[in-house]
Amino acid sequence: AAVLGADVMRHMVDIDAQSGPMRVTGFVSLPSHTRGNRFSQFFFVNNRAVRERTLVHAVQDANRNVIPYKRYPVVVLSVAMPPDEVDVNVHPSKLEVRVRNERVVFGTVRNAIKSALSARSEPAMAVSASPAREAGASFTAERPAWPRAAAGPGDPHAAVDGGARIRDAFEDYLSRKPGAAAATSGTPPALSFPRREAGMEEVARVAPADDSLYWQFNHTFIFIQVRGGIVVIDQHAAHERIIFDRGMRLLEDAASPSQQILFSIPIDLSLRELEVFRASRDIFQKLGFTLEPFGGTSILVRGYPQGIRNWADGRLLLQIFDDILAERAPGDTHTEKLVASFACRSAIKAGQRLSLEEMKLLADQLFAVENPYSCPHGRPTIHRLSLDEIERWFHRR
Repeated sequence: AAVLGADVMRHMVDIDAQSGPMRVTGFVSLPSHTRGNRFSQFFFVNNRAVRERTLVHAVQDANRNVIPYKRYPVVVLSVAMPPDEVDVNVHPSKLEVRVRNERVVFGTVRNAIKSALSARSEPAMAVSASPAREAGASFTAERPAWPRAAAGPGDPHAAVDGGARIRDAFEDYLSRKPGAAAATSGTPPALSFPRREAGMEEVARVAPADDSLYWQFNHTFIFIQVRGGIVVIDQHAAHERIIFDRGMRLLEDAASPSQQILFSIPIDLSLRELEVFRASRDIFQKLGFTLEPFGGTSILVRGYPQGIRNWADGRLLLQIFDDILAERAPGDTHTEKLVASFACRSAIKAGQRLSLEEMKLLADQLFAVENPYSCPHGRPTIHRLSLDEIERWFHRR
């Protein structure tokens, strides 16, 4: 705090991880607080201030798909390891060192930072009534009742038992954010909200409260009044993050259910797009697409992910191919680019009207992901305005 400033430290989280004889400690800034250069990154190996490329790359990789390209977190990182694992004689003034097992160091530091950021992600904030109402009695939105209907693996209507994790994380959040809302918990569905015709009222039956505490501005931003301020959510960026995180989980677990098409759709591809299809067929299948070769450079679409809003007779698939070939996200793997493109293209758009239930469900799902601060391309998803800030605008403080 003395070196970086108290305001910076309010956006920092602790790092403390052990892997064999190696220990990683220090601080890293939340994805909502970044810089345009690496001047605020400080590295120490065995108590020696150094420059070491493996540590730099590990920090950046841990923040990939979380912060924007060419933005950098504030980091103070200390790595303790056996002395024989470090070569300190690669620079005349000892400013640079070289670790002998770069892969192990890279993985340990990256995982330590990812764990720290995941543990401190801001969870859902309780919806709050106006200060006038709070004077008589505090108000907290009641816990949503998520039905646990029988569902298969990956079913977008299935419930996920995340309430305890959200509640625990929020209690930690309260200790760091004076004036934040009291904790609330819910068990949000696994995927983005389904289309209304799929039975929205049955999927998310929220206890009636003060509906005026949620509202949509310009059909793009969701405003939520919380105790001590207002939370603003970018609906498209938030939905991207939800779909991206779920998509990455599907690649490790079960495939998403596919909505079969009554009449299969043939799509002609360019040679480059065909190469992408051949390299990515398993990924598409995990996401819920049913695709197969159809002779020459054509493919046949027999199904697409359930609940998808922007299918547009196959144009969404061509947009994904375009995004992958455009190489828009330097440093990302092919898999991450594909899932990020799928999330962007299938998410709700700016300018799209949402119902009250959809706004509530979107907020619940956003705060249930590991990193709710930004979309896969690094754009912010959420911003919080405190009551103190608003009062200062009008010289009430």
